[in-house]
Amino acid sequence: MERLEEELRSARAQGRRKILGSFSACSNVTGLITDTRAIARLLHRHGALACFDFAAGYTLCSGPHIQLDMRSSEEDGYDAMVMSPHKFLGGPGTPGLLLIRRSLYKLKNHPPSTCGGGTVDYVNGFNEEDTIYYEKIEEREEAGTPQILGKLRCALTFWVKESVGTKLIVQRENLFMEKVIKSFSSHENIKVLGGKQFNRAPILSFNIFKMEPESSTSGLGKQIHGRFVVKLLSDLFGVQLRGGCACAGPYGHALLGITPELSLTMRAYIQKGYGGLKPGWSRLSLSYCMLEEEVDYVVSAIVSVAKYGHRFLGLYDFDWKSGTWTYSKKRANELVGDDLASNFSSFRHVNDPTLVHPPECATCRNQAERFHHHLERAEAFSYLLPSCPPLRSIPSDVDPRDVYFLI
Repeated sequence: MERLEEELRSARAQGRRKILGSFSACSNVTGLITDTRAIARLLHRHGALACFDFAAGYTLCSGPHIQLDMRSSEEDGYDAMVMSPHKFLGGPGTPGLLLIRRSLYKLKNHPPSTCGGGTVDYVNGFNEEDTIYYEKIEEREEAGTPQILGKLRCALTFWVKESVGTKLIVQRENLFMEKVIKSFSSHENIKVLGGKQFNRAPILSFNIFKMEPESSTSGLGKQIHGRFVVKLLSDLFGVQLRGGCACAGPYGHALLGITPELSLTMRAYIQKGYGGLKPGWSRLSLSYCMLEEEVDYVVSAIVSVAKYGHRFLGLYDFDWKSGTWTYSKKRANELVGDDLASNFSSFRHVNDPTLVHPPECATCRNQAERFHHHLERAEAFSYLLPSCPPLRSIPSDVDPRDVYFLI
């Protein structure tokens, strides 16, 4: 806040007449929540407009942590908001939303920002100045065929969420995040980005590092590539996360402690086409509609990868260009033999019609037992793999010291 006030004072001193402060209400990398009211008060105190991006706040936008109340006339109100309802439960296919103070719309006497069908009330074709556009801002700024089904779905997502209730959603989200952070905190090789406070949206990014032998003084070894972590979670446990650098590169630099020099080194590699060297993380998102045992399973799966995920590296090919990890039957056969390789192929949770998936656990009576079965089976297979995967080649124009992850 001190830095923001300094910037605002500097802008005013430079004689800027219009100042707009635009901030994320919630990080879609760390889930950390911004005190939007405090920022709005500070901006307004210096004559600036306050705009907040609620794109990541799929649970925040309509109430659980931050009430959807612009209060534009108040000192702590918002002058503009942008939202992404497609992140709500049932929201895929919905349009984005822009909410602004009506007084900020300056095109009433001019053509809309995007002209097209549905924006014009009258046009004669003789003189452009004779054209009359619709008075309602929502109509004049929505050229073309309205996204009718998307709008209906958007309304329904808010209806679903309000029907569930803010209190219950907050309760479940807090419970889930407490489970995740407490579990991760007991494993020093799982590094949570942005700190381990519980008060956050159900979004959390992390990196996993290989634990060095007890005889080593270094403690943590290299990072396991974020996209390999999510690949292994999918293949072994059927759990879907997102890996890589998502949405916020500059913020990611700060979270990962990347120096300007290292950033330029990574940039040079990416210019050469080595996208796989781009720094990143694994991101977990939880929904309030998940069962508690499902959350426990997801957390246990991540912890399992933190314990023995590095053992599976030798079974996968790595594409230095794209950063993609792909299971290799050839590598598996060379590493553990045909029988064990076939065994691993048979229980991977992948949508591959050429693989024979095993039947559900015959002795499992419920979902919790099936989850336990998957966890035990993956761990048992890990002990058949070497603790130190065989080395693989690195491109000749890549300095091995710049490869920050296990390969």
